[in-house]
Amino acid sequence: MGKSFGSAKAYYRHLRLLSEHFGADPRSLSQKRLREYLVHLREERGWAAST
Repeated sequence: MGKSFGSAKAYYRHLRLLSEHFGADPRSLSQKRLREYLVHLREERGWAAST
């Protein structure tokens, strides 16, 4: 099942932000680093999962 253009655009935006945050290719990041980033978004930026 394909994603809408808006969803794909949002996914790419978040990958870019992740890459910029760590200065590395997101594919090279460990699960620990990804968790650190998600905690950063939640605690420092006030982001929450959408429902």
